[in-house]
Amino acid sequence: MGEGTCSTPASGGEEGTGTTELPATFQPGQGETAFGVYWGPVTEGDAVAVQGVMAELDARGVTGAGSGEVSCDLGAAETLGVAENTIVVSVSFRTSAEAELFAAAWGGELLGVAELVGYCRD
Repeated sequence: MGEGTCSTPASGGEEGTGTTELPATFQPGQGETAFGVYWGPVTEGDAVAVQGVMAELDARGVTGAGSGEVSCDLGAAETLGVAENTIVVSVSFRTSAEAELFAAAWGGELLGVAELVGYCRD
């Protein structure tokens, strides 16, 4: 998967625009630094929860999301305050500002935002 774009219903801003343009997502390679936005934790084997978040991301035009153990995003578990084997859904961005912008525009419940180093990417 590559970079993507997304938009989401506006929660403020200019009246009549209907959507807020969000930053392009980013798929970090092995050893690359990125900033992730995380949903979870998801109970292991709870495909319904993962599919629900993924469906909402898709409905909002967000590309590049994934799910799995947070341990594949080195440094994220500690920042988020969860165990390394916690199952999460996430989407990544090149900068902290982009991740924070996305998180603010999302308008729903999130686990958090964390800096990460890509692992499990080979």
